Amino acid sequence: MVHSLRKYLLLDWSIFRAERETFAQQQVKQAEITSKEMPGCADGGRLAELTEQLNQPDWRVRLEATRLLANSRDARTAITLVQLLHDENLSVRWAAAGGLKRLHRAAIRPLLEELTREFQSTALRQATHHVLRALYMNGNLNRWEIEVYRSLERPTAGLQVAGTANRALIADRGRA
Repeated sequence: MVHSLRKYLLLDWSIFRAERETFAQQQVKQAEITSKEMPGCADGGRLAELTEQLNQPDWRVRLEATRLLANSRDARTAITLVQLLHDENLSVRWAAAGGLKRLHRAAIRPLLEELTREFQSTALRQATHHVLRALYMNGNLNRWEIEVYRSLERPTAGLQVAGTANRALIADRGRA
């Protein structure tokens, strides 16, 4: 009896998940957004449609839109992806972080700027650490950015991280 109930519950759960994923995909398709259209959106028309999807209350719709944005590998999306690191849903935040990792150096300045403003956000600090760790492992950080990465590893990260990020931004401005 218990075994058959378990099978029923697992089947019910798998049907629920499939329906949920199909619903999110349908919502994104209704806006006619495809990842092929994203890289060529010079006028921002498709980006505006995608931004509308990012503001939907359903996290599944936001997740699909974030994935499309992250897969575009367009440097112009860095600021939007950084803002998505504040999303209430963990899946959306990690999809945005994955997109930022794919942007390499183009993601660093928007991340540091957001870190100087919103250093209290634990979700932002965790996601920034995740992105900077990937860039650090690939050798894509300068010495100031490495300091930011290391300060994020400290248990007392907060205002100190904001100061370190600000110094990294000033040093970057000096080189430009």
